[in-house]
Order: sequence, then structure tokens, then C-alpha cells
Amino acid sequence: MGLGTAHRAAEIFVEEVSVAKKTRVLIVDDSASIQKLLARLLSSAEDIEVVGFANDPYEAREKMVELRPDVLSLDIEMPRMDGLTFLSKVMAHRPMPVVIVSSVAGPQTEASLRALELGAVEIMDKRTARRPMQYANAIRRASVARVTELVRRRKNSSAELIAVAGPTDLSADLIAIGASTGGPAALSKLFARFPARLPPIVVVQHIPGPFTKPLAERLSNRSRVSVAESEEGVELTPGTAWIAKGTHHLTVEKRDGKLYMRHNQDDPVNFHRPSVNVLFQSLVMRDIRCVAVLLTGMGDDGATGLLALRQAGQITLAQDKETSLIHGMPGAAERLGAAMQSVPLPSMAKVIVKAVSACGRVERAQV
Repeated sequence: MGLGTAHRAAEIFVEEVSVAKKTRVLIVDDSASIQKLLARLLSSAEDIEVVGFANDPYEAREKMVELRPDVLSLDIEMPRMDGLTFLSKVMAHRPMPVVIVSSVAGPQTEASLRALELGAVEIMDKRTARRPMQYANAIRRASVARVTELVRRRKNSSAELIAVAGPTDLSADLIAIGASTGGPAALSKLFARFPARLPPIVVVQHIPGPFTKPLAERLSNRSRVSVAESEEGVELTPGTAWIAKGTHHLTVEKRDGKLYMRHNQDDPVNFHRPSVNVLFQSLVMRDIRCVAVLLTGMGDDGATGLLALRQAGQITLAQDKETSLIHGMPGAAERLGAAMQSVPLPSMAKVIVKAVSACGRVERAQV
């Protein structure tokens, strides 16, 4: 991403958040040098204020009461109590937006993905967080996340992990899914409800590159569908799902009646690579019957692609506002008239399965 484009990206995030006051951040990390570094990275952001530091979760708990921050910047490895244990306590007793800033090496990768499931909004590699704009934008995205509402809804829901019945037939060739902020947790709930008998699934999730393969493995371990990181030229077959490699655009091509994955490293689209729009656009006018789904996320990546697919006669769905951590992407699709239906996350698997059977006869189907 060029410097001019990056500055425009930052401006767009500021416009979307539309803050009336500065976002108050508490940085929780046992390293004084990291505390100073993160504070310095945010010092040029006029809409963000670092209100304090904590060396461990016990000190953080006191500072949260005293300083009332809007967002926590949280490390995972800390003395006296690890970040995951502290995060679970925060979500249970005082839900608020949390950005995980940690290493991606070894077990920390798995721990970071677990943090997203517990309710963290973003994960940042400590090396990536050294770029001021990316760290500030993560704080901005977290500041508008609907964490409290979703934690309350999660406590009242008991059916999110029950698998739905399989489709009556596989009328669709493919299920295509796009997600960004809040997506890993949404995908975890969605895949836990998927039956084993489904068309191939391709997913573009905005997440740092080192996390796509572990995310795929984590989803595979809790799903009846086999999930893996995307691979160049591999055939898409029923009962399998593929998460786009974190550094490449993912497209689908049809040859001799079969579907194959293709990768490229073209310029970012909507500031993302992989981009949901790139995936969706590759499915337009390809003689592919698909069900396309746009889940929670900041921005509008995927909205125009979803519209193109609906105009091409495909079934298009978007996650509703009430169950989205951030309704930016699905909301943009709804404003364009790109989504045939707005669906709560707990119902999404059932609606997708029904749409799989209805694909090709949309005019007669009430998905």
C-alpha cells in the first residue's frame, strides 16, 4: 500500500468512527519499553488518548475502575495472570473492546485466536503494531465494536453450537463467505453448526497472514467440514472449506466442469489482500451457482461484489446488525440492496443450508 493510499485509509477509518470525543486507551503489558512504544505510536492520533498503563491484570483491574478506558490494549503473556484468563474475566464482569497485541510465534498464535473467541476485537502482531497507522486503526475499529451487546446476547443463547440438518440436495456449486472484524468468532459459531454434507466453501477473512492457517486448523477441529488454508490450483470438492491465504487474493475458476482455487498478489482492493470483493467478482458470469455471505466487519469490502452476484441471479445473504460485532460490511451491502436477506448469526447456518437446496430456482425460493 502506497503512502498516499495509506493516509486515505486512515482518513476513511476516522470518518467511519466519527468520534465525538477521544478514545481512551489503557495499555496492559509487563514490558515498560513496549508500553512506551505503543504510547508513542498513538501519540500522533488526535482522536486517541492513552490514559494509563498497567504491568499485569491485577493492576489493570484497578486502573479500569480508576480511569474508565474505552479500549484495552492487552498482551497475553504477563506475570501473576495471563491475558486470556484476564480477558475472560473482563468479558464476564465488565465487557469492553479489547485489542490483543502479542507475538505470533508458537503457542501465542493459538492463544491469540482463542482471545478472539473470548471476545477480543482485534489481534495485532507486536511487529505489525510498530506501524502507527495499523495500531491506531485497530484501536478505532475496537472503539465502535458492539462488545457489550454481543456478550449479553451470547449469555442468553444456548443453541449456537447445535448442528443443523443437511440440505435436501446440493443445488449450489459453492458457498462463498467474506468477513473482517469479529469474523473469526462468527466463523467459529457458523462452522460449528454446519452439517458435513455441503458444497465446497471458500472464505476470505481479513486477518494478519500468520493467522490464516491456524484459524483454518481451529475451525476444522470443531466442524464437521474439513477446513484448510487455501492452496494454489487445488480443486474445490464437497465437504471441504478453504480460508484464503493471508497474503494473497483468492479467486475461483471453472475448468471442465470443476472448480479450482487461484491465488494472486495484485494490489490490495478496499485496502485488503485478500479482498472479499476480489473473490465475489471472480464468481460473476462464471456459470457457477453459489450462495454468497457477508459477515461482520469494518468498511465495505465485499458489498459491491455481493451486489454483482445478486444481479447475476445468485443467492446473497448478510449478517444482521444485532449479531454483528461491527455492521460495516454487511450494512454497506444492505444499503446497496446487495443482500436478499439479513440473517442473525445463530440462524445463518440453517439459512445457508436451505439456500444451497434452493440455488438455481431463487425466484421460487424463500430463503
